[in-house]
Amino acid sequence: MDVKIFGSGTISTGEYDNIRIAGSGRARGLLRCENFYSAGSVHGDGEILCKNSLETSGSAVFEKSIKTGKLHSGGSFSCRGDLMVEEELKGSGSVKCEGSVKCRMLCVDGNGAVEGDLEAERLCVIGGLQCRGLVNAEEIEIRVDCKKMTVGSIGGSVIKIYPHRKRTKLENLVCVKNSIEGDEITLEGVIVPRVSGRIVRVGRGCEVELLQYSEQAEISPDANVKKTEKLL
Repeated sequence: MDVKIFGSGTISTGEYDNIRIAGSGRARGLLRCENFYSAGSVHGDGEILCKNSLETSGSAVFEKSIKTGKLHSGGSFSCRGDLMVEEELKGSGSVKCEGSVKCRMLCVDGNGAVEGDLEAERLCVIGGLQCRGLVNAEEIEIRVDCKKMTVGSIGGSVIKIYPHRKRTKLENLVCVKNSIEGDEITLEGVIVPRVSGRIVRVGRGCEVELLQYSEQAEISPDANVKKTEKLL
């Protein structure tokens, strides 16, 4: 069964094929559906289990966890539980999750915020990413375009963090509270206590307490690395 809202309305707990909202919609309780589309504003107070695709444009606030095949958002998106996406999580604007995020591919053009951990196979952010926990992905590329970005820890295979636009001053651009660990690491404008990898490139504006490498380390003259250590 399909359900459609044009203008304003409420969707109650149940199982649906396609849910479409154009205007202002409220979702009450647990919803199971094939696809969920919203244009305007939507507020859900229960879990959302969406088999295929969940797409929102405008304002979307969900109080509980979400599990879906794909998630595309434009505007402001907020999930106050955990967010699990089997395939692609794509957002333009603001994407916020007060729990943990797990997906295959994450692509954000704007600002992302995660209170828990963030796990993906591939992660690409243009803008900013705030994450209290661990950011873990095989490939990580963050092109920073905000005043300051803070992350707990970062782990992956290929990690690249650098400014989206050329800046004359890179102080406090990215702050990683604990460590960055990977295979190939390239950093610019990053402050972190410890970096550990096989090949590590530390660019201008970086401040590193301890740099550990097993094969190669490149350090810019405009970086501040207090201690280097070659791993056997």
